[in-house]
Amino acid sequence: MINIFYNNKNLNDTLIVSVSNDLFDRKEISEKHTIFYKDNEFISANIFNFSNYLSINKSGFLYPTNEIIKAIESAININLTKYIDKNFVVGKIINLIPVPNTHLNYCDVQTDNNNIIKVICGAKNAALNALVVVAMIGTCMPNGLPIVKGKIQGYESFGMLCSEKELNLAESSNGIIILNENQYNVGDLFDKVFSNK
Repeated sequence: MINIFYNNKNLNDTLIVSVSNDLFDRKEISEKHTIFYKDNEFISANIFNFSNYLSINKSGFLYPTNEIIKAIESAININLTKYIDKNFVVGKIINLIPVPNTHLNYCDVQTDNNNIIKVICGAKNAALNALVVVAMIGTCMPNGLPIVKGKIQGYESFGMLCSEKELNLAESSNGIIILNENQYNVGDLFDKVFSNK
């Protein structure tokens, strides 16, 4: 999992990239960056004057596009391939069970050919066979909050079905995103999250 945060104004053109929440036991400091390690494994970096590598016009959490990853790798000279997960994926609700005495549904969501996860969802528009956007465990949302395994009304949830508002794609929303089957397939990376430019 990789999380990227940038704020030109408050951080003076510094980009922060993190692949772990572990405490570091070693750091390398230079004029261009500070890199943190735990047991000789890369865990995070602060890259100063990031606009020298790539111009970004948005503050906050950034989606790890190929362009941004290449710029980070160029700045710190570390290959990040093994840290990049599918954080937001297209899933399909294949089973939906109402949770008694609540507005919630307990959903089986297929996220690829071999993976089905359980997710609690309170959206009124959650429906059987709907293609949805799933934030997987470990994903960092645009507001900075991580998605963790949770328990609601005694039901374990292993992700979140996302609305446009939660993904900063709209000011408000009336439920979760329902995707067009002609444009998306189960397991696709949903890459509209965090418009980076």
